[in-house]
Amino acid sequence: MKKWLKCVLSFGMLLLAFCIALSYHFSYERSLVLCAVIFSFVGDLLLMNFLDIQRILPYPQNFVLGMISFAFAHILYILSFSLRIKDML
Repeated sequence: MKKWLKCVLSFGMLLLAFCIALSYHFSYERSLVLCAVIFSFVGDLLLMNFLDIQRILPYPQNFVLGMISFAFAHILYILSFSLRIKDML
């Protein structure tokens, strides 16, 4: 798949998450999910070497930063959904 198409799809998910958070008045859980999607978007950009980021950050650094970004995103997803489950019980 082309880099620009991956970027457009990733940005589309970011835009969708923003619209959902906005339509539900940015509840705490939705704000956490929006932050997680932002971290995922940044991770996507780093891992797919969008705009030739490897010229600034050589291979190991951009890969490590991309994986750290995805790790933060997953931590935020876990926190958001655990708060949601706690409210349901």
